[in-house]
Amino acid sequence: MNEANKQESLGAESQAEIHADASKGSVFDVNDRTLGLTYGPAAELSPGQIVSEKYKVLDELGRGGMGVVYRVEQITLGRILAMKTLNTREVSDVTWRRFQVEAKTAAMLDHPNLITVHDCGLINGDIPFFVMDYIEGTTLAKLIKDKNTLSIEETLTIFIQVCFALAYAHGMGVIHRDLKPSNIMLVPPQSDSSGLSVRVVDFGIAKLTDEEIQPTQALTRTGEIFGSPLYMSPEQCLGKPVDHRSDIYSLGCVMFECLAGVPPFMGNTALSTMMQHQSSDVPTLKEATLGKEFPPAIEKILRLMLEKNPESRYQDMKSIARDLSLLQQGVSHHPQVLTPTKAEIVARNHTRHIAQTLSAGALGALVAGLAVYYLMNQQLASSYQAGFDEAQSLKRSEGIPAEVIENANGGPISTISVDKNGRSIRVFDFGSTKNFGMGYIYAMDTGKTYPAKGVLSFPIEQPLRMDVEDKVIVTNPKFLLRFNANEFAGMRFRFNFGVGDSTFRYLDRQKNLKFLDVTGCEVDDQLVETLNKLPKLDGLRVGRTNMTGKGLLGLKRLNQLKILNISALPNQSDVLRKLRGSTALEELRMSAEDLSPQDLSIVGTFKNLRKVWIDKAKLSDTDTNWICNLRNLENFTALDSNLSYSAVSKTILKLPKLREFGIKFKAWSKEDVARLQKEFPKIGTTNDNRPN
Repeated sequence: MNEANKQESLGAESQAEIHADASKGSVFDVNDRTLGLTYGPAAELSPGQIVSEKYKVLDELGRGGMGVVYRVEQITLGRILAMKTLNTREVSDVTWRRFQVEAKTAAMLDHPNLITVHDCGLINGDIPFFVMDYIEGTTLAKLIKDKNTLSIEETLTIFIQVCFALAYAHGMGVIHRDLKPSNIMLVPPQSDSSGLSVRVVDFGIAKLTDEEIQPTQALTRTGEIFGSPLYMSPEQCLGKPVDHRSDIYSLGCVMFECLAGVPPFMGNTALSTMMQHQSSDVPTLKEATLGKEFPPAIEKILRLMLEKNPESRYQDMKSIARDLSLLQQGVSHHPQVLTPTKAEIVARNHTRHIAQTLSAGALGALVAGLAVYYLMNQQLASSYQAGFDEAQSLKRSEGIPAEVIENANGGPISTISVDKNGRSIRVFDFGSTKNFGMGYIYAMDTGKTYPAKGVLSFPIEQPLRMDVEDKVIVTNPKFLLRFNANEFAGMRFRFNFGVGDSTFRYLDRQKNLKFLDVTGCEVDDQLVETLNKLPKLDGLRVGRTNMTGKGLLGLKRLNQLKILNISALPNQSDVLRKLRGSTALEELRMSAEDLSPQDLSIVGTFKNLRKVWIDKAKLSDTDTNWICNLRNLENFTALDSNLSYSAVSKTILKLPKLREFGIKFKAWSKEDVARLQKEFPKIGTTNDNRPN
C-alpha cells in the first residue's frame, strides 16, 4: 500500500472511530480511546530476549495506542527500566515520525513529575524502541474507578504536581494533547515522611512548537483530529490548531471527573461528546453530583479551565498551580485570568524561540502586547501579595492550619542539636501539615532525596541541597530567612515561576553554597552581585534566564566554576573566551545558534571537561577535531548536529572515557544506527538519538 493510500485508510479509520457508538462496548471505551492513532498487532518480545545487546526483557507491562511497554533489565548496571516499542501494523512514514516525536519529546523534558528517557534505537534495524524510567504505581484512571470520586485534598495534591509538570513542558515548547486519567501515573509514598508523587506520561501525540521540528508539523496539521473525546478541547474537536491552552481545558475535564465521578461531557458516541464540548454549558460540580456542595473557589477554578474560548481560560498552568496551592493551604483567593496576548507565549525567556514563527506584520502588535502583559502581571502580583498579607493575619479558627500560618510568618525551620551518640546534627522541622511541603532535601554525598515534610535530621558535616517547590516562593518570598546561615551546599530552583532577583536577597547568608540552579527562572544580571558574595560557588546553572553572557563576566569565580549552564543566553561567546583554557570546568551546557566555529572550538581547550551538552549545535565533521581534544569526555550531546557516522566512529566514539553519546541523526540511515549499537555496545545513546 503506498503512502497516500495508507493515509486515506487511516483517515477513514479515524472517521469510523468518531462516529462509532457504544453498542459493542461501554460509553467510556468509545470516548476514552485516543483518536488518530493506529491500533493493531504489536511487535512481540519474549521474556529473556536481549535487545540491542544491552537490555534483557523481563515481562510485558501493558499495551497502548502506539506500542507495547515491557519491563527490562539494563544488563551492565542491573537497573530495571521500561521499554516501549512501536506497533508493527502499517508502519508508515507518518507513524514512524510520530514515534520519533514521542521519543524526542520525552527525552528533552527533565522534570521530577515527568518520565525520563534514557535510550532509544531500533530492534534488528526495523522496530523502533525507547527506554525510560520504570515506575511502580497506578494510574489516576484506576484510582477513579476504584473510589468513584476523590476528595478535594487528594485532587489538589495530584493536580498541583501535574500543573507544575505541564507548565515546565509548555515552557519547553511541548503540548501534550492527550491528557486523560490513564496518562497520569500515581507513585505511592516511598517512606512515612514522603507524599504521593505524580508522573505525566505518554506524549505519543504531543506537538512540539519549537521551530526546529517544522518537518513534523504535518503530523498535527489543521483538519486532523487527535485526542480522547472525553477530554478534548473545543478547538481540538474541530481539528483546529491548538496551543498550550488546549491542555488546560483537557486537564480541567480530568480534574472535574476526579471530583464529580464523571467527566463534564459524555455522549453515546465520540461525535456526540465532541459536539457537547462545542456547544453545551459546563455543569457545575454541584449539578454533576446531584447536590453535593463544593467550595466556590474550586468551582471558579474549573470554570476558568473549561471556558470554550481559549482566550477566556487560564492562560498558563502556573496560574492554575498557584490558585490550587493557595486553595490547598486554605487561603481565600479569587482566581483571575489575564486578557491574553500573543506575548504570553513568548513572555518567558526560555520560550522566546516561538516568537520566530510570528509574521513580521505581527511584531508591532507583539511589542504593544508585551507592555500590556507586563503591566497586568504587576497588577496581578500586587493582588496576590495582598492575599498573602491577609492570609498571614488569619487565625486557625478560620480554616488555615497552624503550621501554614507559622510558615507564612517565617518561623525558624532548622536548628543544630546533638544525637544520642553525642554527634552534632542538623534538624529541620518543616511542620506536620500533610500537603505543605517546601520541596526536597538532597544529600549530595549519598544521592538520596527526602521530601521536605515533617522532621528530618542529618549529620552536620553532610552536604545538603535544597530543591525548592514553586508554591513555597509564592506563599513565602522570604523563606531563605527560615534557615540557619551556612546550611546548604546547594540550592535548586529549576523553572520555578515564583523566583525573581528579590528572592535571593538573603542568599549570601549561605556562605557554604557551592551549587546554584536557577534554570528557567526570572532572574537577570542583578543576580551576579549576590553570587559574588558566595566564596565557595563552583557550580552555576543560569540557562534560559534573563541573564546575559556580558553580565556573567562580572562573576568573580567564573574561572573557578566546575559546572556551568548558559544555554539560550545572549553573548555566550564572551563567556567562552573568558574561560579559554579552563582546567576547572567539568560540565558545560550551552546553545550554539549564535556561535561561530571559532567560538565552538574554544570548548576544545577545556581539558578536564567530562560532560558537554550543546543545544542547536550546527556541528559538522570538521568539528570532530576539537572535540577529540577532550580526552576526559564521558558524555557528549549535541542536538541538531550534522555529524556523520563515518566521522564520529573514527573520532568521538573512540574517546577513551566516553560512555554516553547523543545527537540527532539527521543524515543517518537505520543501518548506521544499528552499526553504532553493534560496534560500540558500551556507549549509551541518549536523547535525540534516532533517525530523522
